[in-house]
Amino acid sequence: MMRSALAFVGLLTATHLSAQEMRFVIEQSRSSSGAGLNFKCKKESKEFTLVQNGKKFTGINPSGGMFELKLLEMTPYIIVLQNPVGFDGTSMIHITPTDGKFYWSEVAYSTILNEREVTVQSGRRLR
Repeated sequence: MMRSALAFVGLLTATHLSAQEMRFVIEQSRSSSGAGLNFKCKKESKEFTLVQNGKKFTGINPSGGMFELKLLEMTPYIIVLQNPVGFDGTSMIHITPTDGKFYWSEVAYSTILNEREVTVQSGRRLR
């Protein structure tokens, strides 16, 4: 029993040590809705966190809500993550590790309203 408990503690410690936490701040947001693309820009100051454990990524929003992200591509120059969404559209996060910048784009389309909504947020990694 003691051996199992120690093995479990060792597993938790190894998992915790292998995870990397990255904090980001959203600095700008551009959005457009309707039939055309007429973007409105505004300054932002929202933070979110990504936890990387190997090839598994988890997002944590400022209120503490967590969301699993699907890794689409990871090279030394770009990380592309897909945020699963509950609407007809996509939500993608592109991170460029070399300069610490990121771009989070969401595109949705409503067949009922016959219109689309596009949002692109950008910012940087906090050191």
